[in-house]
Amino acid sequence: METTIKEEIAPTAEGVEITAQAEQTASDRIRVGTTAIALAAVAVLSKAMGFGEKIVIAHYFGTTSSADTYFAATGILLSAVFLVRELIFPTLLPTLNEALTHSSETFHHLFARMFRRTFLIILFVAGAGVFLMPQVTNLLTPGFPDQQRVELTRLLRWLLPAGMVMALIAVTYTTLNAKGRLVTASLAEGVSRMILLTAAILLIPLFRLDAIPAAMLISAGTCLGIHLIVLRPSIITSRQTSQPSDRLLKKTMVLMTPIIIGVIFSHISDLVDNLLASRLPTGQLSYLNYAKKITDAILLIGPAALAVVLYTRAARLASLSRYRELTELVGKGLRLLLFIGVPIACLMIELRAMIVRALFQHGSFASSSTAGVSGAMVVYGLGLAALSIEGLCVYSFYSLSDTRTPVTVGVLCVLLNIALAVLLVKTMGYLGIAAALVIAKSVKVAVLLVLLHRKLNGGLMNFQWIEFAVKLIAATFLMWLAVRFFDMHPGSAKMSGTIIQLVGVGIISVLVYGGACHLFGMKEPRLLIDSIPWGRLLNRRGGIGR
Repeated sequence: METTIKEEIAPTAEGVEITAQAEQTASDRIRVGTTAIALAAVAVLSKAMGFGEKIVIAHYFGTTSSADTYFAATGILLSAVFLVRELIFPTLLPTLNEALTHSSETFHHLFARMFRRTFLIILFVAGAGVFLMPQVTNLLTPGFPDQQRVELTRLLRWLLPAGMVMALIAVTYTTLNAKGRLVTASLAEGVSRMILLTAAILLIPLFRLDAIPAAMLISAGTCLGIHLIVLRPSIITSRQTSQPSDRLLKKTMVLMTPIIIGVIFSHISDLVDNLLASRLPTGQLSYLNYAKKITDAILLIGPAALAVVLYTRAARLASLSRYRELTELVGKGLRLLLFIGVPIACLMIELRAMIVRALFQHGSFASSSTAGVSGAMVVYGLGLAALSIEGLCVYSFYSLSDTRTPVTVGVLCVLLNIALAVLLVKTMGYLGIAAALVIAKSVKVAVLLVLLHRKLNGGLMNFQWIEFAVKLIAATFLMWLAVRFFDMHPGSAKMSGTIIQLVGVGIISVLVYGGACHLFGMKEPRLLIDSIPWGRLLNRRGGIGR
């Protein structure tokens, strides 16, 4: 790969020809900024609906044993689903992009074959899960009482159909991304979240935890149905063509092989966290999960949406051997993610109690639960910057068809995470589990950045990063001072008053942070503006996707 990069730095006639061909397809490029904003908007909708579900859970179950059972069941199920998604998305996307360069028939055929193969595999796994579920719950939640494990086993069995549908969504979601339909793919998930919230509101008061499997199955089925309707031409065409796609399917399997190890280890870490938390006093597993939901929502709305769009663009640049542009894209992407992530982490830590009160403190969710969740949010907030750029670091290697490096680093850091969690939980309780994750993820990101810098021939990091870091810290500090001043004056104890105070502090923080960035002459706000169509009309400089 390094030889190829060096050849691109010294342009040849072939390189000029490739660039000329790429310019002919410029109208088909994904507008990174616009798409990222659209994805973020959809993510806000999805997470709002997702938080609505958690608010219902908090209202009826608080941090009781029933809440622990709910989080354990959904945690185990979603670990399996995300395992499938994290295997398919980074490996199938590059081969689908390559299939598009051959013909649409090859693309459609590859999608259909991957969909059928995934269905058969998850059908076998789900069948085995029905019989092995008691052993699974005994292994993963040894701290639960016997009756609670029986309840968990029953709930997990009923959740299996929903898990199968969500695993198939991984294939359709990736295919829509390859076709440039990122917003369509995400919007379908947003609609399914609305349906999940509606079903939860209607069914949980009547059937308690038994309502969760039905609500999740209806939600996932809606999302998959929308995806298949959009992809219907692909399904029809794939039946009519005999275009071979064996080579591309084999390439997908080759890319997937090392990722399997890394993804499995990653989810083993999550399951070990639940295992350790199940031995703690009732409610502490829920503390961790409520805090994780808030952290994941913050990441999904901003950094994760941008990272997915950047990966799609980076994979396209790598397929065209345009490594100089890829390096520039990754560098700008990292700075933008930190530009967004660092101040959000500051706000998350400073406003933690207010956020938890506004979201969850009602019904069975007591003030003691707010204190417990707030403590975990402090720890996760300290690692938010690393979590923000982790996805882009990993995806950058994937775009270069290098799956071994991030997997190797990831496996070692998972082992570090498990060792630290076992050690720290003895002295820090559930906060030790959160701290172990943050430390391991920070080490992983640091190592990946060094290796990525070397892989891109030293073009990723330069002295401008020092200037960027100083300005970022200064702007964030000024924002924190402003937020700290207004946070010293407590608002109403009612939820409506807390929400109004949160909105007010949020507006103030944005104004102060934006003003400080302008004062320090930071380039990142301009990058964001340039990445949207109307921004380019105001400033004729290239955005992050150019």
